[in-house]
Amino acid sequence: MKKTWAFCLGVICCFTLSACDDSNFELEQQTHINEFVLSSSAMADGDSLPTIYTCDGDSLSPPLTWHGAPEATKYYALVMHHDAPEGVHWYWTLYDINADTTQIKAGESLGQVGSNSVNDVDEYAPPCSKGPGKKSYTFTVYALSAPVAFNKQTKVDRATLLAAIEGTTLDSASMTVTYQRSASDNQGKAEAKKKRNNVPNQSRSTSNIDSPRCDDIKHSVNDAGFEQSVTVTCDEDYAYVASTAYPSHEVMTGITGTNEQIPVPAKGYAAPIKLNPEKAQKLTTIDAAVGVAVNGVPIYDYSSQGELDVTSYDPKHDTLALGQLDNCGGHAGRGDDYH
Repeated sequence: MKKTWAFCLGVICCFTLSACDDSNFELEQQTHINEFVLSSSAMADGDSLPTIYTCDGDSLSPPLTWHGAPEATKYYALVMHHDAPEGVHWYWTLYDINADTTQIKAGESLGQVGSNSVNDVDEYAPPCSKGPGKKSYTFTVYALSAPVAFNKQTKVDRATLLAAIEGTTLDSASMTVTYQRSASDNQGKAEAKKKRNNVPNQSRSTSNIDSPRCDDIKHSVNDAGFEQSVTVTCDEDYAYVASTAYPSHEVMTGITGTNEQIPVPAKGYAAPIKLNPEKAQKLTTIDAAVGVAVNGVPIYDYSSQGELDVTSYDPKHDTLALGQLDNCGGHAGRGDDYH
């Protein structure tokens, strides 16, 4: 009789333990299902960012999907950033995304768009690192209990958005990817930059143009003593200052930032100067050379990359303040021309 009761008690305990195990398994499953998760159909957490979503590709914003947000979620916000040695860079700022939205397609924009730290424009800025090595980029989606309220005059950057949602953030989910530019990427970017500059082919140029301005440009180069390494030819519209863009003075000395690379001669480089310049009717790009030195080296604005807000100075993009310029105020990318 005692053995029978012992057997029955053992069977009951087994069923009880089994029931507990099943309950715990279901609880674990439910917990995993309800976990706030951010993912992408184009990449996984820890993967490389596909080139199509960078400046070396199509500069598209990547597709993202999220699920498991708290039930009280009313809106979402989304930020993409990179922790650089000199501070945080951010590339994408979205907010006031409706709670019934759980994905964003490639190249799509949702809700309200804030600024990026590359050109301070309210849009996605594709990663376009000029420094060496692999960089990490983190996407974070925030589940919010209320919409974000900003004045129309407010410039919504990453820090402003994070401060505004601090009291309404219910949960957040992140994923981090990496990207490393190759020398060919930089070379391709340099060639694309030259195309954007609309540099005409020097072979179409001729020096048989009667132009006082063309003569002045030639004299400035000759008077500086660079007539052996720099040539000036003109057509009806442009003067072309041609050189290798590789100066005779010491280069890349004194750089303390991340841009200390190897400059190479730019074969066939010709900087165009309009002989009869006119003020543009609308604001045009300045992500191009703004001038050329008498030794043939192109001159760019002070920003480290991308467009520049000419109405305000931002030290976060100042190549001099970032220690990216040498003792002569120049530098080069990876296998890039000196400028």
